[in-house]
Amino acid sequence: MLKALVVPGDAAATVANIVASDGLFRAVIAAFLIVVMLDLVLAWALYLLLAPVNRSLALLTAMLRVAFAAVFAGALVNLVDAALAVSAAGPSALQGEVLQAQVMASISSFSTGFTAIAHAIFAVCNFGLGYLLIK
Repeated sequence: MLKALVVPGDAAATVANIVASDGLFRAVIAAFLIVVMLDLVLAWALYLLLAPVNRSLALLTAMLRVAFAAVFAGALVNLVDAALAVSAAGPSALQGEVLQAQVMASISSFSTGFTAIAHAIFAVCNFGLGYLLIK
């Protein structure tokens, strides 16, 4: 859903989309927050399930899952920043280049934090998880 609102390379269109679909943008943020919380619960559940196989590796895998959730939550703050910037600016300021640059920078920071950093942690976590599940 976030991809439907963001127009790569066009800050004005992205801000206009976010303004027009403010509820959707906030729902995306809420959905991502729910995913973060569920990842924390999943880390705990997988640790309990897999600790009998190899306690140390299960703990490492759970810690990596928690680290993934923490990085994801940290990246999510950037989307909250974009939502607050758009809602704080009145209709007259919607065409401001400063607002558009701030929103695009926040969305870019979210994308970088989530796709690059969080997914790298998630991949390492999945190697441990895969090994434990095979055993």
